[in-house]
Amino acid sequence: MKKIASTIRWSTPDKLSQVAAIAKKHGGSINGLVNQWADTVIAQEAAEASFRAAAGRGDPKRLLALLDKLDAEDQRKGIAGTQP
Repeated sequence: MKKIASTIRWSTPDKLSQVAAIAKKHGGSINGLVNQWADTVIAQEAAEASFRAAAGRGDPKRLLALLDKLDAEDQRKGIAGTQP
């Protein structure tokens, strides 16, 4: 395999070649793959911040009442205790 220069300090010697193979498999570059990963991490952080902000504004008693209502509906439909 051709030696590829990298500005990223990979934690294991073969990680660069593995990442290069994944990028090639998907028709892209290592840079593109790393950018996709960065986009994913940024979106996850934004979603977490949004959920935490919403949780801070939430009413625990209202949430518990809603969960009780959903549980009752599941029991009425005969799906209580099932996994999604």
